[in-house]
Amino acid sequence: MEGNFVRTKADGAKINDGKSENAQRDVVLADWLVTMLLNRRARVAAQRGIAPDALTGWIFPNSKGGLREASNLRRDWRAFRVRHGLGDWFTPRTFRRTVATVLTDALPARYASDLLGHSRVSQTTDTYVGRKAPSRRAAEVLEVLGGDLKEGSKGAP
Repeated sequence: MEGNFVRTKADGAKINDGKSENAQRDVVLADWLVTMLLNRRARVAAQRGIAPDALTGWIFPNSKGGLREASNLRRDWRAFRVRHGLGDWFTPRTFRRTVATVLTDALPARYASDLLGHSRVSQTTDTYVGRKAPSRRAAEVLEVLGGDLKEGSKGAP
C-alpha cells in the first residue's frame, strides 16, 4: 500500500498520493531500522498467529488494522515522549529537522533533500536544517588555504 492518510471536510477520509511527484519514491533505510521493522513484523505476526510473510497491510495500523487518525498519532507521540523522557519540544517536525541536519553535516544536502522528498535542495537547507551553532568543519576545510604558513615562516603575518 502506498500513499498517506488524510481527512478533509470536503472528501472525508482518503489515501492520497502525496503533495508532489517526489512523494512516490523509493527510500533506502538504515540497516538498524530495517532490523527494527523486521522484528516488529515478526512480533505482530506472532500475536496474530501467522507467519511474518503472511502479514499484509499497514506497518503501523490502528488497533483494528486500519488507518491511524492524526489525533491518535499525536496521542501515541505524546506517550512516546513521556516513555523516553523527552519534552514537548520533541515533535515530528523537530525529528525531521534533526534528520536533515545530521545528514547535511555528513553529506551533501542533495542526499537529505532526496530522502525527505524535497524537489529543491534549498527547501531542505532553508526550512529543515538547523544552523544555530557554528560548525568547526568549515574552518577545518579552510585550513588548506593556509598551506605552509606558520608562525615565523616567510610571508606569515
